[in-house]
This record gives sequence, C-alpha cells and structure tokens, in this order.
Amino acid sequence: MSDGSRGRARRALPRCWRRAALAALVAGAPFWCPVPPSTAAAASARSVASVAGGTLPASAQTVRVETAEFVFRPAVIAVSAGRPVRLVFANRGRLAHQFQADYLRALPARIWDDATLAEVQGVTLVRVEPAGTASIEFYPRRRGRFVFACTIEGHREAGMRGVLEVK
Repeated sequence: MSDGSRGRARRALPRCWRRAALAALVAGAPFWCPVPPSTAAAASARSVASVAGGTLPASAQTVRVETAEFVFRPAVIAVSAGRPVRLVFANRGRLAHQFQADYLRALPARIWDDATLAEVQGVTLVRVEPAGTASIEFYPRRRGRFVFACTIEGHREAGMRGVLEVK
C-alpha cells in the first residue's frame, strides 16, 4: 500500500473517531463521536452493539420508557439478568430529563440518540431533550432492585424516580 492510499483511508474516518481512538489509547477514555443521523439510524436498526465482549442480538429485552414532567413511565423497569437489555427513552415533556442508575456505572453499554453514538464502560446518565429519544443497551448480570432518578435539579425531589428490577 502506498503512502497516498494510506492517507486517503485515514481521511475516510471522521476526525472525531481518530481523536477518540487516540484518547482511548493514551488515557483509556470512552469512545464518544457525533455521527450523521443516517449512521445513527442504521446503528439503531441493526440493533447490534459491542457489549461485555459480545454482540447484543435483535432479540434483546426492549423496554420503552416515557419521561415527562416529573415522571418515568413505567416507574418500575423489570428485566431479566443474563439477557441483553435495550431501554428506549422518549421525552414527552417540555423540559429535558435525565436517567441515572448507579447500577449502570459498572456495566459496558452503548448509548445513542439522533446525532450521537457512544460505547462506554459504565454509564453515568442518559439525557433526553424535549420531544427527543435516546436508547441504551447493556447486559445486566447482578440481580436486585436498583433506584434510578432524573438528576436535573428539583426533578428527583418532585418525584421523578423509579426502580430498575433485575430478576
């Protein structure tokens, strides 16, 4: 391969991917790269993610979660341990909302919305803008009941919280 062809191949990758790869190599940073909407839609449609050393099949447990002013619907999200999970958030409210569950901080996951795709080692929170959607995929292993909440100031206190139940 000539130097010219290597240069063309390098330019074919989005700049943010090159930066993310370099950051991950140097500092162990998570991969975070804005992607064009068509790419995000394709990734969503494929429903395949690199999670816990494998791929997330299309048969994953899918739970749709609506957010609105100071409520998650459903407030109890029940999933099975040992099976991949896809949570799909839809914000029906007029304010942005966040989903935070300490349980997810130690799990590899994939998060995406209309413009961004991220594969991370541990999730701090998922933010959903008004009228927006976001998804997270992960592989739960530990059983139990784990509290989640919206961590935007005043939302948790107004009752925007629930339980992730891993059976």
